[in-house]
Amino acid sequence: MTSLLTLARSNVRRSFRLLEQGIPPFGDEVLTLAKEHDPEFPNLFSEESLSAFPVIYRNGGELRCAQGSFFGFYLLCHAIRSCLSAVNFQIGGWLSANSSLYGPASGLFYTAAYHALAGFLAAHGRVLVDEQTFTWVFGEEKPQVVAACLTKENTWKFEGRRRSHDARWLELKSLFVRSSFEIPPYFRRLFSALYPNRYKRGVDILEILSNPKEHRAQLEDHIDEFLLRIAEIRHVAIYHSFGDDPHIVDALFNREPVPGAEKKLGNQSRELGLFSQCLLEDATAAVRRIVEGLKVPKNVKLFLYLGSGQPWMDKPRSELWEPNGTKDNVDAIWSWLMAFDNKGESRNTGNSRSDGKNTRPRRKSTM
Repeated sequence: MTSLLTLARSNVRRSFRLLEQGIPPFGDEVLTLAKEHDPEFPNLFSEESLSAFPVIYRNGGELRCAQGSFFGFYLLCHAIRSCLSAVNFQIGGWLSANSSLYGPASGLFYTAAYHALAGFLAAHGRVLVDEQTFTWVFGEEKPQVVAACLTKENTWKFEGRRRSHDARWLELKSLFVRSSFEIPPYFRRLFSALYPNRYKRGVDILEILSNPKEHRAQLEDHIDEFLLRIAEIRHVAIYHSFGDDPHIVDALFNREPVPGAEKKLGNQSRELGLFSQCLLEDATAAVRRIVEGLKVPKNVKLFLYLGSGQPWMDKPRSELWEPNGTKDNVDAIWSWLMAFDNKGESRNTGNSRSDGKNTRPRRKSTM
């Protein structure tokens, strides 16, 4: 069975091959709908139907995209931007955690994970674009978020979503429930960190005491609760200014002995940092595999820049990291995006490496 990553990568390459042959015009369906509201609609774009953001509309209540035949182009733009947006938050999270600022660290790590999640989902064929990153053809009710879902036939289906942190994390459920999808180990590690005393339902307490590891709760049995808990960490860190490990806090409050308590207060924050780092490394590795050797037609390059860079963001400060797999991926993606010859071919994608070591930033910084 073809993996979701392979399917998404093939869709991107097919989209760029189509654009290389010539940018197709808008279809009659979208033009007819648009002209009813704005006769100048087609003139909004200089290269036929290609634009920095996808054009979304409804026909008979069904969401459609005017660029569905090459939507893989937008998958790549969205994945690149999401991954690059995560970098500075991840670095800032480690700088805060190293100073025992666990509330700010948790907020920054969460933000890094949230951006990395968008890249991870896109690389697996689920692209979530909000009102800032799609163009709506006037008409029926505009969705807050559009989910572009790649089918096993390598075609796109478009669905409306509500805009919230909970909904974004719950999008992972569609991947986790697939028998062919292997849940990455860093999700399991975070689950164990968030629920260290959670055991399987219906197991006798004596059995748990005799073999606790065998009876620990599994992520698959608590998917919704776990994904919503990740979103809750952000809320508590930002709005309650609380980033200490709640299990350690409870133990101290109950006057239980906790050796090394001061250091252990940062356990949850550090676990979240490792999780966001691994999620970002997975997402950037997937994007890097897509772009390596990908030919970008000259008349497409500007829209690739715009689609990957808007809304504008800070340049990723990967030089603040010690060498690690995520930094290598980020640098390779950035080099690919910034360096094209006049044929539209990337001159440099770097050498692939992903050892996951030394993930914290350099102590030396420009702050």
